[in-house]
Amino acid sequence: MIPPAVKVGRYWMVDRNARFVGTLAEPKIPANASPILQRIIADGC
Repeated sequence: MIPPAVKVGRYWMVDRNARFVGTLAEPKIPANASPILQRIIADGC
């Protein structure tokens, strides 16, 4: 398990020694979301 993120100022930070264990949940995209938003959520670009 990784430790929970802590908000520091405007940013969320995780312990430097934390390990990525996988995706826990997928974002729910509304059916009427713009194509640009869908692309950003799908591949981060």
